Amino acid sequence: MPAPDAPVTMVMSSAAQWLFTVAHFAVAAAVTVWVLRHWRGAQARLALLVLAGGGISVLAEPLFDRLGMIWHASVGQWTLLVMYGHHIPLWMLPVYYWFIGGQTLFVVQRVRAGARVADLWRLYGLFCVMDFLLELPILYIGGVYTYFGNQPFWSRTWFPLPGWYAALNGLLPLAAAAAVLLMLSLKGRGHVWSIPLAIPMAIFAVYAATAWPVWAALNSNAGRVVGDLCGALTIALGVFTAYLLITMLRREAPVEVTVPEAMQQLVSV
Repeated sequence: MPAPDAPVTMVMSSAAQWLFTVAHFAVAAAVTVWVLRHWRGAQARLALLVLAGGGISVLAEPLFDRLGMIWHASVGQWTLLVMYGHHIPLWMLPVYYWFIGGQTLFVVQRVRAGARVADLWRLYGLFCVMDFLLELPILYIGGVYTYFGNQPFWSRTWFPLPGWYAALNGLLPLAAAAAVLLMLSLKGRGHVWSIPLAIPMAIFAVYAATAWPVWAALNSNAGRVVGDLCGALTIALGVFTAYLLITMLRREAPVEVTVPEAMQQLVSV
């Protein structure tokens, strides 16, 4: 069941639904075509596995929405799935495929090319900024989805994206990339082909590890002060987790890292 104060009567904008569905599926198709045209053999297969893992990660959205109090307009919605009382729109599938999957693939490629610690911190900052740039215009226009409840660092009118969300969303490509590199470093073909499952596992894990303070505040009778303190703790945990992930990724990032054995397994299938 959704939270008691969820805006369950919110109506999906017909124009936005058509626009988002067509545009995001088109972008997902374009990314796939680009991968197949520019990469061959093992590289292309790895990229497709990562993109698929991003798409499967859409299964995390209903839980995050329920605990983090996000509501997608369900009246008139083209629904992909319903879980925990929340309706997830069809257009979210290609978003996870090309946005989460594509960001993860970018991080993997940068790490394998020898990205420095500063480079990875810049990527984390870029992912956080991209979250603001992509979400805020949609939220200001309205009619698609909204945040609700006693959100910390949030205003329904002038700042409709709670500040703590971007700090965690920026972690997702780093965590997913760490999972991909772990699978590539292990021996055995099964580990490589488990990448589409490892990515959503990493996303579930990093969100649960960092969002629990604000989730607890949102789903209790905590007041504004407690909510803001929990939001601040969540942001701090997000930055600390970014430090841990970047440290781990950098240790896997010497220029000579090509994980040839794992890539040969992809080629041999």
